[in-house]
Amino acid sequence: MVRLLKKLSAKQNIHCFVIILLSIIISGCNPLGMVDSSFGSNSPTTNNSGGGYSNSSPKDITTFSILGINGAIVGSNITVTLPYGTNVNSLTPTIIQTGSSVNPVSGVAQNFASPVTYTVTASDGTTKNYTITVTVSANNAKEVTTFSILGMNGAIIGQNITVTLPYGTSLASLTPTIVTTGASINPASGVAQNFADPVTYTVTAANGSTKDYTVTATVSANNAKDITTFSILGINGAIVGQNITVTVPYGTSLASLTPTIVQTGASVIPASGVARNFTNYVTYTVTAADGTTKDYAVTVTVSANSAKDITTFSILGINGEISGSNITVTLPYGTSRASLTPTIVQTGSSINPASGVAQNFTSPVTYTVIAADGTTKEYTVTVTVSANSAKDITTFSIGGINGAIEGTDISLTLPYGTSLASLTPSIVTTGSSVSPANGVAQNFADPVTYTVTAANGSTKDYTVTATVSANNAKDITTFSILGINGAIVGQNITITLPYGTNVSSLTPTIVDTGTSINPSSGVAQNFTKPITYTVTAADDTTKEYTVTAVVSANSAKEITNFSIYGVNGAIIGQNITINLPYGTSLTSLTPTIVQTGASVSPASGVAHNFTNPVTYTVTAADGTTNSYFVTATVSANSSKEITGFSILGANGLIVGQNISVAVPYGTPSLTSLTPTIVHTGASVSPASGVAQNFTNPMTYTVTASDGTTNSYLVTVSVAPNPLITGFTIPNELLWTTIDNTTNTITLTMPYLTNLTSLTPTITTSTGGSVSPASGV
Repeated sequence: MVRLLKKLSAKQNIHCFVIILLSIIISGCNPLGMVDSSFGSNSPTTNNSGGGYSNSSPKDITTFSILGINGAIVGSNITVTLPYGTNVNSLTPTIIQTGSSVNPVSGVAQNFASPVTYTVTASDGTTKNYTITVTVSANNAKEVTTFSILGMNGAIIGQNITVTLPYGTSLASLTPTIVTTGASINPASGVAQNFADPVTYTVTAANGSTKDYTVTATVSANNAKDITTFSILGINGAIVGQNITVTVPYGTSLASLTPTIVQTGASVIPASGVARNFTNYVTYTVTAADGTTKDYAVTVTVSANSAKDITTFSILGINGEISGSNITVTLPYGTSRASLTPTIVQTGSSINPASGVAQNFTSPVTYTVIAADGTTKEYTVTVTVSANSAKDITTFSIGGINGAIEGTDISLTLPYGTSLASLTPSIVTTGSSVSPANGVAQNFADPVTYTVTAANGSTKDYTVTATVSANNAKDITTFSILGINGAIVGQNITITLPYGTNVSSLTPTIVDTGTSINPSSGVAQNFTKPITYTVTAADDTTKEYTVTAVVSANSAKEITNFSIYGVNGAIIGQNITINLPYGTSLTSLTPTIVQTGASVSPASGVAHNFTNPVTYTVTAADGTTNSYFVTATVSANSSKEITGFSILGANGLIVGQNISVAVPYGTPSLTSLTPTIVHTGASVSPASGVAQNFTNPMTYTVTASDGTTNSYLVTVSVAPNPLITGFTIPNELLWTTIDNTTNTITLTMPYLTNLTSLTPTITTSTGGSVSPASGV
């Protein structure tokens, strides 16, 4: 053949070369050692000379995921790292690959305790192996779950731990017991620390991450609250449990007694040194430093009277003279002593002989006074008869008040408010008469002269002067600021004003019983510290009151805004509802809280599990609380898109709400075709996999989880016969022949062209595709 070509002309050579090439292509012979260049073959072959081409079919794994986590693909090795705690004994991978099959198949569970080999088989039967290695992340848990000192568990809020220890505990060296979910903690559990200042504990997880906790230890206030001594008038009470009894001397008035109290608490109310009315028992409350209280019931009794004195012994209205246990009575001239009836005033419970019983006083008579406590005292009464010249006023009283008799002057001081215009005195004299007479009202605005006439006719004048006491009242009865009355206890006044009141300039309104008060009512004062007010009585005596103004703590405790991921909750009363976007996990959400209190628990910015309602408690500055119940919900999915629609392997073209599908050429009928539908909704109607008549366009409706719908109009047509309409290779000679009857294409390349890597440009009829692709 070569020798023949050499003998031919150049033009003849070209013609012969073309004929030879065509013969080679048609007959399949290979006299020049060239590769069969039929691009329609699915099984390309290569000769030993290196000519021709290789059609390597794809067989790659492009995505390998487990539990939604994509593996890292490096060459033929794939590594997947799964969360801590994942059981690798049965995991189901999802595989996307470019081959015709993969083994084991996608969606089938495997044991990944050891590496697993996956084999991808290409459409040409060639294979590629991938080694899959699954690892589990180390544990990242690093929580402190229990922190206790001396058996007292700390309160763990976020990364702050507070431990309250018993009163008297020294913070200098305390050994905590700690339980954590991490691999280690520093400082370690069981190691003593100085908790005078907060201590930072660092928990290290198994994966090496860390978390710091700040531990603050405090010591409880003292709870001692006992009364150890309670005395009145220097007499100690008997303390039995929480009952105190005090016995005071006979005659003591229980209406106003001032006790002295020794106690172990921070305060006692009523306070020591403050007068109280003990007619009934009084409760004293001791408050410990820790705020706890203890009540004591104090009962005061008065001793039985030991008095047994005769204070007045009179016969015929004449008082006897009492000197020690001797009483002498001088009676008017001419009195018979054989039968005299004395009137006796005494301090005992009884006297014998009794008052008002006639006795013979010719000789001295013994009277025995018996006290309330049973003791006795004897008086010897001697009665003598006066000469008939007696004319003394021995007693002058008005309203039960005895006048002071000095010589012939009698003075009486009567209570404040008494009118002197008409007063009736009671007069006792030794004379036979007195003028003005006993029991006759007189005007004492000026001194009055009384004349006593003796039985013998002689007289004696007495000048009686009556005066009225000045008023000694000096009590504050009302003390108010801003319309709020203060509490008056003894000489201490406390007034509690609303939160936010400026105490540096407050104007009190004061009502008192004195003639004046200093500082005056209606004058502004600075109540930053207690102020002393002095009331002056009409008799110039004074009484001081200490006034203390306190401002109530703020009682505000409202949640004004509660948001998660920028979504504000609806606050209605104490209920907060928040609706979060579809797909939100409720197991760990971090709210942002705006509130008017001193604190909120749980705190703003701390993650919580909202699977069930969570209670948030706002604490006001005054210690009162307000609880809110937060309920989080997740919106239903509103997605309702058709993302894939295929029939007989032909994917539909989705444009808006219109889907067009061209089924393969040769499909016999459109009356019963079964589509495969991929969508994002809860359901689609008609359903995927259900045969339909597509002779006319069909409407498919996708319903979302939230009930909304989206309709698509599906139009199905039959694709035209796919034909190759053009096939060219750069530098080809002459022309390309395409025979769509025999499905063959022939073209001529220059001599010695290397056929192992040629790039054709291919065109097809509308709707057609070609593999291998144009430009490859």
